[in-house]
Amino acid sequence: MRSGSRRLIVFAAVVVVAAFGLFRMAPAQPKVTEVLIGSVLPLTGNFASLGQQYLWASQTVEDIVNNDYADIQVPLGPGKGFPGLGGVPIKFIVRDDQSRGEQARTLVEQLLSVNKVHWFNGEGTSGITSLLQPVVESAGIPMSCHPCASPTLTEKGLKWFFRTGPNDKTMVASVFSFLKEWPEHGGPKDLKTIALFTCDNLFCQDNRKVATDLAPKAGFKIVLDLTTKTGATTLASEVQRLQAAGADVLFSVQYPAETVVFENDAKRAGYMPKVIATSNGAYSDETWLQAQKKSNGAEITGLLWMADVINRAKSVDPAVLQKTAAETNMGPEQLIIDYKGIRFENGQNVLATGVVTQVGWDGEKHTLWPWDLAIKANFKPIFPSPSWQERDSKPKPAN
Repeated sequence: MRSGSRRLIVFAAVVVVAAFGLFRMAPAQPKVTEVLIGSVLPLTGNFASLGQQYLWASQTVEDIVNNDYADIQVPLGPGKGFPGLGGVPIKFIVRDDQSRGEQARTLVEQLLSVNKVHWFNGEGTSGITSLLQPVVESAGIPMSCHPCASPTLTEKGLKWFFRTGPNDKTMVASVFSFLKEWPEHGGPKDLKTIALFTCDNLFCQDNRKVATDLAPKAGFKIVLDLTTKTGATTLASEVQRLQAAGADVLFSVQYPAETVVFENDAKRAGYMPKVIATSNGAYSDETWLQAQKKSNGAEITGLLWMADVINRAKSVDPAVLQKTAAETNMGPEQLIIDYKGIRFENGQNVLATGVVTQVGWDGEKHTLWPWDLAIKANFKPIFPSPSWQERDSKPKPAN
């Protein structure tokens, strides 16, 4: 495996919920033999590496719900199936949209009309998910997308869409809060300029817009603002422009495939800024991807939240599921991650927070911000970002 890059990464952590609530008795429903979750993923095409992570997550959650893991203290770990539905199992029906929006719409329509799924879990990318929202909203069944970070997804007044993780506004703000406050916590005092390097789809451009607003407020001068084509096979000219600009910080929001292209071109050119930062883990080198494979990424906890909602609802009636999800109101003491809690407004968890981490030489993610969590992590940030030669000389982390 090629050497992994080490840089600052913001992750959208997603909440596992264990809320409690009682409903009036819902109308009698046909007996449920299994709970069907529709899932359209980009298993091939430009976003295939992301789709594979989300597939691992769904397979893991299906295993956790359907089998008895008494020692795993997460929703639906102990026991088999959904206790609230008499022990019936969960089944994910996964389709590959080939990273294409129109293909995704067709597949969703089939999952709704033919497979009669009870819940639809979003595509994983904000751009394609935005195309699917009207279809699922019209059908009137719950829809979620936990790694989708575009603020616009929950600004449409939709009734059936839920996101447990933070959006781009929260996550990009976390990056710039860290960079602004870092000097007061032993960090460098000479980081003054920044370059923005983003792809051209909804996710990347939402990040770019927020960064354009926040960078000057954090004391950074934007010396270059580059937008690239999704699916680019070479970024050599862009690397030359970045190298010429000489920004102290590179804020890069690209998908894994384009990130690999960029890294290869940057290595050939010997380009490495002092800091490379990103939002939502979008700067995804091989080390990061392998780490996500082990943990199934942020998506797995969002899916467990979905399973918990279904179990608490004790029904697959869409209206009951929607009501159960919307009434979630959790405090931080009930969560397994460091959120302020979970409470929905317009389908967005308004208590979700971002975390800044860095992948160390050991291949593990270490918390850098918020500062109270960084103190507990006891990890000294790697700065400046190591050269390509230094990266190649380091021993590879064991798989």
